[in-house]
Amino acid sequence: DKTPEIIAEYAKRDKRIQPYYFKEKQGISIGCNFTIEKAIGKYIARIDGDDCWHFNKLEKQIFYLEKHPECGACFTWVKIIDENGYELTSAESENRGEIFNSKNRSRAEWIRTLFYEGCRMAHPSSVIRKDVFSLTGMYNVSYRQLLDYDLWIRILKITQIHMLEEILMNYRWSGKNVSSSSDVVMFRTYFEMLLILKQYFKGMT
Repeated sequence: DKTPEIIAEYAKRDKRIQPYYFKEKQGISIGCNFTIEKAIGKYIARIDGDDCWHFNKLEKQIFYLEKHPECGACFTWVKIIDENGYELTSAESENRGEIFNSKNRSRAEWIRTLFYEGCRMAHPSSVIRKDVFSLTGMYNVSYRQLLDYDLWIRILKITQIHMLEEILMNYRWSGKNVSSSSDVVMFRTYFEMLLILKQYFKGMT
């Protein structure tokens, strides 16, 4: 789809854009860790190739984080869309809108929610302070399905997070991507969940 060429064109126009490419597919965890190490900014905001941020998403999240230094990460609500950009109903998206569009809550309430209900934040909606990774460690390269869930738990062990209760990105779901509910995906998900829950309260007060 000419993504490298498109990125290269933007990089020519704006020197702040530094493109890096893997010659072979490495997996999302390795890609995330690589770019965090390369990043020189105060915040880390990642997005998948099939999702879309609203124009003021980062502005609103960074404004909140600048006003609340006690908060280590900020998330937003999402609109679930299909391959062609049309909004999906709850039934069509397996309730992903309800899952990701959670009300904000206290740190203790988030910890309890994630234990009993699983991940409730959309990964590509996140903005994280870069210095948080020095305390939590990077993404665990052992995980493919729940790498974000594992990271949110480690962040909550050390700091507060915040959910902006506003739809500020379009999250694409087709039933065919890595977030689908295929047998292979669900097998990996339950296996990784078991490993994460076994370590859930380690290091937690």
